[in-house]
Amino acid sequence: MSAEPAFAPWRTVPLVDAVESLVRAATGRSLRGQRTIAVDGRSGAGKTRFAEALVAALPDAAIVHT
Repeated sequence: MSAEPAFAPWRTVPLVDAVESLVRAATGRSLRGQRTIAVDGRSGAGKTRFAEALVAALPDAAIVHT
């Protein structure tokens, strides 16, 4: 049996809107100023593709691979 959480219900939203919602929920603030967003996941899960889309959606964003 998998320990993965269920991912429902879900909906498609613009990436920048999703990030704004996550930041606001976590901090009570908007994306004004500097923020660090960490992306974690299993091999092949799409982390790099997500990070590339995030950079394309957010001005002045950068990817730092660790």
